[in-house]
Parts: sequence; structure tokens; C-alpha cells
Amino acid sequence: MDEQEQPGEQTEEQKQPPSPSSEPQPAADPLLECQKLRDEYLAGWQRAKADYLNLQKELAERLEEEFEAGKRFMLREILPVLDALLMAEKNLPPEARQAGWGSGVNGVAQDFEKRLRDVGLEPIETLDKAFDPVFHESLESVASDRAEGTIVEEVQKGYMYKGRVLRPARVKIAKSQIQMSNVKSNPDD
Repeated sequence: MDEQEQPGEQTEEQKQPPSPSSEPQPAADPLLECQKLRDEYLAGWQRAKADYLNLQKELAERLEEEFEAGKRFMLREILPVLDALLMAEKNLPPEARQAGWGSGVNGVAQDFEKRLRDVGLEPIETLDKAFDPVFHESLESVASDRAEGTIVEEVQKGYMYKGRVLRPARVKIAKSQIQMSNVKSNPDD
């Protein structure tokens, strides 16, 4: 009768000792292995911490940039209101200047302009300054006895916020009278 394997009995293959190549190799030194792993984990943690700190700094800078962009946008939106107040103040009839409401318009315009200056809005200087296309927009050249390229009239105020132009000043600039007469005498050119 064939031998039947009984439970718990080992077969011939199982009875043979394992070959030396299949045996697990003893660890070199457990302490050295642990120190090596510790150093790897520490270096990884330090890199992750540095990356996180850089990310925090970058996000704070981005947030500040976005906040400033929002301020610039809001100031640009408010400038027409300031223009209207300054225009109303400038064009008050003389009798209204003496009346209570005329001084009220004047007070509101000045207070509004002051508050905008307090948050960093700065008017661009124009009159008797040399024309600079970064800060000024020329609307017209007019005959003048002033030096050519000098601003002779401000049509609309320009403003800056933290060193950046929000709106260039709209101006008229001086042109020598000789050039102006040449332009008038040669209309075909």
C-alpha cells in the first residue's frame, strides 16, 4: 500500500535543511542601522520643515501682494469720486463759497483727499515740471513762452500708490511758438 501522508508528517523536501543562500543574513550592526535610519529621517524632516517654512513665507508674500493689488483696484475705483468732489469745489459759484453748503463741499473734498493720502495715495506733481510719459499723459501741446516740454496746465490729477502710478496726470505741455507757427502755416504736412 502507498504511503499516505499523515497530518503533521514532513515530506522529504521539508526534512532537508534550508540551503545557506536562502537563510536570512544577520544584520551588520543593529545600532548602526538605527543610526543610519535616524539620520535619513532627520534629514527628511529638516527638508520638509524648510520647505514648509519657505511655503509659509511665499504664501505671506503672495497674500500681501494680493492685498495691495486690491487696495490699488479700490483706489482706482474711488478716484472718479474724488475728481467729482474736486471739480465741484473748483466750480463753486462765488456766492456759494460764502454760503454754508459751499464750505461743506469744500470740507468734504479736502477731508476725502486727506484720508486717501493717509492710506498712501499721492498726487503726481505736474505744473512747471518737465513732461515725463511715465507720470503724465499729454493731451495737447500749446504755445507758451515756457521751455518746450514743460507742463503748463493740469487737466486731470494723476495719482501714485506706494511708488506705482495708479493714473497718470493728464496735462497740456508747452511747445515753442516757432514750432506752433510752422504747424499752422503748413497744414498739408
